[in-house]
Amino acid sequence: MKNGMTYIQLLNETLHCYASKGSLEAYTYIMEHAKGIVGNEAQIYNFKYALASAAGLEEEALHLMKEAIIEKGFWYGYEYLISDDDLKPLHKFEGFHQMVQLCKEREELAKKTERADVKYIESKKKEKLFIAMHGDQENIGIIEPYWKSVLVQNYTLALPQSSKIQFSDGFVWDDLHRGKEELKEHYDKLIENRTVEHE
Repeated sequence: MKNGMTYIQLLNETLHCYASKGSLEAYTYIMEHAKGIVGNEAQIYNFKYALASAAGLEEEALHLMKEAIIEKGFWYGYEYLISDDDLKPLHKFEGFHQMVQLCKEREELAKKTERADVKYIESKKKEKLFIAMHGDQENIGIIEPYWKSVLVQNYTLALPQSSKIQFSDGFVWDDLHRGKEELKEHYDKLIENRTVEHE
């Protein structure tokens, strides 16, 4: 955290800046405040290059995309990359299309191997269960620090992660039937293997 700012606060403040002051101000904001933030680095890069592109900083946007996709190994959804209005100015560059193709390949591989996950953190007494689900385009690592306080209240903390991946380390619960089945499976396994109160 930089100056006490969390990952969620960084994204929300950047979006607020974008809505009230425009893409250039939002780009400047995230570039100034992102250093040292713990969260989904792929998402932070996405904000950076999309805002740079929307602000007309095409070379900077391509540089940030290259850093994210080529150097860091992140990927982003193919449909998003080709349809997002903020990225349309980049369509004229061959390098953009090469990175889009690389992302498409990584996305296909990730979707073949996607699986639900869960992390359990037990309190000393293991009496009660608290399930905290991640938000849109988040993961276990992002939400864990926000919920650890329940451990002092004798809860076992369960942090399920959807199997549905949208981009590097960004998971969503938008398939309700699938999400319900995954949560039920996690819950049933926990009850089978641990002693917690359940009603």
